Amino acid sequence: MQRAGAYQLDRAAIEKLTNAAFTFEGGGGGCARAHVKKDLVGKDVAVLASAAGVRVPAGTNLLFGETDENHAFVVEEQMMPFVRWCASAMWMRALPPRSKPSMATGTPPSCIRRMLRA
Repeated sequence: MQRAGAYQLDRAAIEKLTNAAFTFEGGGGGCARAHVKKDLVGKDVAVLASAAGVRVPAGTNLLFGETDENHAFVVEEQMMPFVRWCASAMWMRALPPRSKPSMATGTPPSCIRRMLRA
């Protein structure tokens, strides 16, 4: 995605973007439910990047990053130029140990890189 001009957000930037993009209700007696704030809906990548605390190169048309499967960006529709991916626990168990992605770098496992080249 980076080769196509997208910009990868790290976990800290995703957290900042999450706090800027969502409000949460009902955190006291169960699961908090996320609600998208209208401020960032349909906004340019540069606006989202600023909310995430990062600067992106001119011409960047997409942000992306890794979240867990219960993250607000996974369970709620947000209509923003941010794509998230999450490694499912079942998917991760199916990979050979050497193929697991690096959580620090976001590098996909070698078996996924081979599929993308095919």
